[in-house]
Amino acid sequence: MPIDIFTDKKLQIFDLGNVLYSVDARLSFAALQRLGMPAFEGPISNSHAACGDFALYSDGKISTPQFYDAVRRVCHVQATDAQIRDAWNAMLIGFRPDALQQVRQLRQSGYTVVLLSNCNDLHADLVRQQYPGPDSFDSLFDKVFFSQEIHISKPDPRAWQLVLHEMNAQPADAAFYDDSLLNVQAAQALGIASRQII
Repeated sequence: MPIDIFTDKKLQIFDLGNVLYSVDARLSFAALQRLGMPAFEGPISNSHAACGDFALYSDGKISTPQFYDAVRRVCHVQATDAQIRDAWNAMLIGFRPDALQQVRQLRQSGYTVVLLSNCNDLHADLVRQQYPGPDSFDSLFDKVFFSQEIHISKPDPRAWQLVLHEMNAQPADAAFYDDSLLNVQAAQALGIASRQII
């Protein structure tokens, strides 16, 4: 289903997971359980919400080797780095071609298009490898803002404030698309037109 675009906003801000790229965190938790992690209690959300160590990794505050050690400690698994990497990446399903085409069309039409995503190194690396275009994933956008690189995760308002500052835009100039209602509400509180993608 095409994304309903705010066509009057010159700055278009997209999330990655379940907006441009399909993700199912349950697949990673199932893979970790196969490595010995106890059954996960409570709701399963994205990596930032699931656990403190996962949040640190999403924010780029611990390295990938430190993340592997944290998974072994927190999830009680005895597994190799490669096994943890593959389990953690199991949630990554694939790009949504229609959404990618919308992003391309927006840029061709003169809009400024950026990516603002809570994303860690392992996921970012695989997404970049899987990108189906003849060019690079990052070249799809005017700028990419991954939480691992800016050290801020949504719904912290500083994430959008950084994007606005870097792109020399005001909240009234911007539109934001995300699968998380919490993130959409946080952007709306800043005066950014926002839509939840379900």
